[in-house]
Amino acid sequence: MAEAAFDFFNRGDLPGLPVAVQAESLRVWARLEAKQAAAHARLLGAFDAGEGPKADGQSSIGAWLRLFTRVSDAAAKGQAAAARRLRRNPHVAEALTSGAVTASYGRWICGAAGRFPAEHQDAIEEILVEAATAGGACMILCVGG
Repeated sequence: MAEAAFDFFNRGDLPGLPVAVQAESLRVWARLEAKQAAAHARLLGAFDAGEGPKADGQSSIGAWLRLFTRVSDAAAKGQAAAARRLRRNPHVAEALTSGAVTASYGRWICGAAGRFPAEHQDAIEEILVEAATAGGACMILCVGG
């Protein structure tokens, strides 16, 4: 089903769609991207925890990704980092899973919370996720960085 949707957007008459349909499609796309990021990170984490890379003769999830999914070294490192980041940031992971925040806000929140002392990071992350899901994400980015 996802491939059919991509095929439509890649081959369809997008300029012929009403602007309202284009706008809603872009909003849905952002939610889907967030949900995809969360699902991909969870799958990578499970595969890594189950020693999937070792079963294929690879020393790490990054090495496995490079060889078996043919991504660049930078992409493999980024994907592995995203999986680790979401394991450490449960509030962001949940917000991405539900599509409540975008993948880019999720990365920003993880980074912002990570700048605080370890004992405060969970609370800061929760506050930032609540603000972002309540519509304050733009203000957070403008004030916070």
